[in-house]
Amino acid sequence: MTNIIKRVGKKINCPNCSHALKYSWLSRINKDWVSLYSKAGDAVLVSKELTRAAASEGELSKGVSIYEVKHGIDAVHQFSVRNEMKCPNCNYPLTSRSGEKFEDIVGGRVVFLEGMTFINDENEYRVEIDAR
Repeated sequence: MTNIIKRVGKKINCPNCSHALKYSWLSRINKDWVSLYSKAGDAVLVSKELTRAAASEGELSKGVSIYEVKHGIDAVHQFSVRNEMKCPNCNYPLTSRSGEKFEDIVGGRVVFLEGMTFINDENEYRVEIDAR
């Protein structure tokens, strides 16, 4: 992967291991997309195409499977609505998607970490964050 997405963000420490984390986010202003984390929590998928399948959690799960095949996304990612973003040092869940309502997950803001893989409908990127 040679594409890089550079973002401005902030720093926090992992609440479990105190590892320094650089993070950024996408605002939801005038945007219509679905964001999903990989099973390992080290990649994020942001898709406008998947909004058509976001009527229910079951429909979205089916839509993700079709989307991954259509776009040739590596099966190792295993994107899902309930997957959490995780600390790259200790695998501690940094989000609370497993316990949230489906509507809150779909309508929520996507957050990503330095070094994550960022995938959208057109391309794949490695995330670099200038934390201030």
